[in-house]
Amino acid sequence: MALTVTKNIDNLGTIFSSVNQVFFKAGELKAADLKTALTVDLELPIIEDSVGFNTGEPDVTQIKLINGKIWSQKTKRGDSDISFNVASIDGAVNDLLLNKQSSAAITSGAGVLSEKTEDATVVYEGDAYDLDPKVVLGSLIFKSEDKSTIIVLPYAHIVSSFNASDGDNPAYFKVVVTPRPSSEGYEILLLKKK
Repeated sequence: MALTVTKNIDNLGTIFSSVNQVFFKAGELKAADLKTALTVDLELPIIEDSVGFNTGEPDVTQIKLINGKIWSQKTKRGDSDISFNVASIDGAVNDLLLNKQSSAAITSGAGVLSEKTEDATVVYEGDAYDLDPKVVLGSLIFKSEDKSTIIVLPYAHIVSSFNASDGDNPAYFKVVVTPRPSSEGYEILLLKKK
């Protein structure tokens, strides 16, 4: 048998090694946005080894005849399992991932939430939030460790929960991402360096 290979292994060496940076942009990211200088809202501080990126195992149901022969099959998309841990309680991250209570900016002054040190008085301030799930609509950009490939989720639903104590980790938000079709019809962009 004569075998002709259109593309051999040497031509298929483009890989996404591992996630090195994750960027968030509010709103949908369109293909035209990638042709110009792009401004993103945040580079998210992601805890090492916390990124899971599975777009969903396919669910396959085989249709068999009474003699056991596979006659047909039905397939449907599985649920995605994309998540990562954001290690920050900075105001910008809190405002993105929690529901801010507009009337509750807090400055301690010289009350119970301040303390005197040898050099000065330390004063604490911040904002108040509720813990109801907040769905954030936006786009995520995942850069590979070697910067040769990028994965873009142009439109995603992002939900998180806050974890203040977890072994050796600092406080973090567990972020769960569900890719959604963009207005241009796609759910993921796989880009490589030219």
